[in-house]
Amino acid sequence: MPLCSWEKTVSCPYNIAHQITEGRLQTHLVKCRRNHPNSGVTVCPFNSCHHIPLPEEQYHRANCPDRKLVEMTRYQVGLGGMKNVANFVPAMRKTQIDEEDEDWEVEATIKTSYNPSKKASQLPVLRKLEGATPSQRKEFRAMEKLRWENLESEGVENLARVRRPQQGVGQVSSSIGGEPME
Repeated sequence: MPLCSWEKTVSCPYNIAHQITEGRLQTHLVKCRRNHPNSGVTVCPFNSCHHIPLPEEQYHRANCPDRKLVEMTRYQVGLGGMKNVANFVPAMRKTQIDEEDEDWEVEATIKTSYNPSKKASQLPVLRKLEGATPSQRKEFRAMEKLRWENLESEGVENLARVRRPQQGVGQVSSSIGGEPME
C-alpha cells in the first residue's frame, strides 16, 4: 500500500507482502535476494529490476520490454550506426593545488604533535603502566620512584601544590590573589 496517493508501489517477487515504491525497488531487490537465496527467482539480463520466477524465465527473455533497447543498441554499434555518440573520456584528477585552496600542512606553525606521556613525565603526576608483565610493572614503579625523587629535588612539588584546591570548603575569596575573606 502506498504511503501517499501519488506513489506507485510494486510487489516484491521474493515476498508478496513487501510493497516497494519504484524508486526503492532496486535496493530492496538486492537485499531481498540476499535473504532468499534458494527462492527460485532469476534476474533478467536486460533489466536488473526484473526478477522472474524460473518457470517464466524463457518467456520473459523472449518478451521483455527492455530487450528491444538492448538489441537496438547492440545492432547499431555492430553496424557502425553510433557514430554521433561521443566517446567517454574520464575526467582528469586535479594534481596541483589551486592558489586559493588552503593547505593546512604548509600553514601549520606546530611541527610536532603533543605527546601526553612526555608531558606527564615532566609533571608531578602519578602514572600507571597497563598491559605489562609483573616484572615490567616492577621496573616501571622503580623508575617512577626515581622520577619523583628527581622532581622533588628540583622543586617541582611547588607546582603541584599551586594546583591543589584549598582545604576550606565554602570560603569565598575577595581578592585576586586568592586570599580568603576574614
